[in-house]
Amino acid sequence: MTPADAKRFGVDDGDEVEVAVTGGPRDIVFGDVLIRVSPKYVLEMHLDTDEANAAELDQGAAGDLVYTNVTSAGGALQGRRTLPG
Repeated sequence: MTPADAKRFGVDDGDEVEVAVTGGPRDIVFGDVLIRVSPKYVLEMHLDTDEANAAELDQGAAGDLVYTNVTSAGGALQGRRTLPG
């Protein structure tokens, strides 16, 4: 994407985001999408052929940027439950 697009979406070069594609035969969210920013680029997302086919996407399908604050994501480890026996 261009620097203007990056500013509009609130992302920087090297960020990882999620992109949701809805309204087609299958709704899907692509995770760990790497943002690349340059004045020479256009706003588009490149998909592996297998991913696009699995999602039943046609050329020109549109999606929405749905998650940009990856650095605040968190989690907690929990002990495994031991089954009797």
